[in-house]
Amino acid sequence: VARPILSRTPVESKRSVLNLYRAWYRQLPFIVKEYGYTCVTATLPQLKQKLREEFLKNKDVKDIRVVDLLVHRGQNDLLEVARLWRSDCQVMDYFRDARNWKNITEDLDLMCIHTTFLPSSLPENLFGSRYVVRLSYGGRI
Repeated sequence: VARPILSRTPVESKRSVLNLYRAWYRQLPFIVKEYGYTCVTATLPQLKQKLREEFLKNKDVKDIRVVDLLVHRGQNDLLEVARLWRSDCQVMDYFRDARNWKNITEDLDLMCIHTTFLPSSLPENLFGSRYVVRLSYGGRI
């Protein structure tokens, strides 16, 4: 017999999901305020829309144990964001569209451009120009 993790009934699990949603919703203005000076460029309406999308992604999950596990992960994520344990890049990963990411990586492996300037004393015909641009995949956009 499988035992539930936290909730004993579907009503309890639904209540915990709604409490988590409310907690995230209350935290959104602080996310904009605390992460706003870094590369996080998301506005409050965008954060609200993404929060809704993330919760609706799992709307068809009916198993109480799975719901409890997702709630636990959501609470841990909220704690990490609220205490600024997550970096700004990790926060922005939520806003990266999977389709755009796939198109970018398939089209070019141009994520980070490293420019190395050679001394001007070298002849131009040695490398074709005065500088060499090395394109490499940096792992993040």
